[in-house]
Amino acid sequence: SEGELPLLRLVEYLEGKLNIDKVPSLKYINNNRIITNEIRSINFNDVPVPYFPDIIMKPIISGDEGEFPDNFGIPYELIRGCKNNCMFCTWPRLNKCEFKNIEIAIKQLKTLKKMSNFDRFRFIASSANMSPNYLERFCDALIKEKVNIRWICHATPNINLSLLIKMKKAGCFQVLYGIESGSQKISKAMNKLPSVVAAERCIKDAYSVGIKVVALTIIGYPHETVGDFNQTLKFIIKNKKYFKNTFGFMFCLRENSPIFENPENNGVIIKQDVPTFSPEVYAFDEIRGLRWNKKVRQTEKRIKLFKRAMKKHEIRYSVSYDG
Repeated sequence: SEGELPLLRLVEYLEGKLNIDKVPSLKYINNNRIITNEIRSINFNDVPVPYFPDIIMKPIISGDEGEFPDNFGIPYELIRGCKNNCMFCTWPRLNKCEFKNIEIAIKQLKTLKKMSNFDRFRFIASSANMSPNYLERFCDALIKEKVNIRWICHATPNINLSLLIKMKKAGCFQVLYGIESGSQKISKAMNKLPSVVAAERCIKDAYSVGIKVVALTIIGYPHETVGDFNQTLKFIIKNKKYFKNTFGFMFCLRENSPIFENPENNGVIIKQDVPTFSPEVYAFDEIRGLRWNKKVRQTEKRIKLFKRAMKKHEIRYSVSYDG
């Protein structure tokens, strides 16, 4: 959620005017446990045009297209929340799914472009095609109003060809697809849609209309076998022609994710007393599978294999140990 209200309440807490549990959207540690206060936010369409000082704009303007696009364009929140229920993700738990009023979005994008004298944007949404109808109407507005911006987005790889063509016309030049796994078994365990076959078709369609594709994958998901992992590598290698680059994220079990809230149904036992590299990441044992220490070693080995395969097949890649 936005920081304006939480920041104000945090200052009031520091001044001794209210208790820490009254600071909305605050996450803190109490007695070695992570506490998350009630998430509160202002009306999505009332969020003002953000101001970006030079210290923030400088890395955005100078960002390399080959970098992971956190610093690649002016961030603009287009969709808040997520209606999907991917087992590993915390995004759906943040808030309900809301869509920015298109007229307001167009007006604000024009303002941001003029204020910054910069035309590159990174739309914030767990999946820009959460509603294909909304995405199409948004693209229509960008074209009709001649906003003339270039933009990138995250998306689920199930966009039809006609919409991809319209996205390209509206300024989309790169899409980050959450492939996650080349194994249909693991994709099903993640509750990840669409099918691997459908995702492959969508990747090829995006490439055919001139939209660059970045593939996002997860390494070390619970009960991922060597066969599952190899299927992911084969998927990337087979389709390397269509990828601008790939990213491998080490699986991290986080609070508020569906797998955290229903661990046994997802084949894991959470080890809350075992420290990890981050207080937000939890150790786990696989039920009838690997213990935590062996799981860590297995995942580290597979990350090395991922790097080796990408180098061997000359695929541009990056790896994150905090996925």
